[in-house]
Amino acid sequence: MNDFNRELPTAATPPSLPARLWQQARNAPRWAVISLVSLLVLANTFNIAADLAAMGEALSLVIGGLKLR
Repeated sequence: MNDFNRELPTAATPPSLPARLWQQARNAPRWAVISLVSLLVLANTFNIAADLAAMGEALSLVIGGLKLR
């Protein structure tokens, strides 16, 4: 029997990081969850706006165009 077919030993491992976070999040106050989700949505909105602005600048470099500034 070659080494590729043998089973790996199983050991008791601690819970993973997502499992620990889920355990803590279930006990979090509602206001904290709403605040964190709101901040996440706001940060993603600004990130999308910055990405769109950068893509617009890149497009104007590639094809040329009017400068509004």
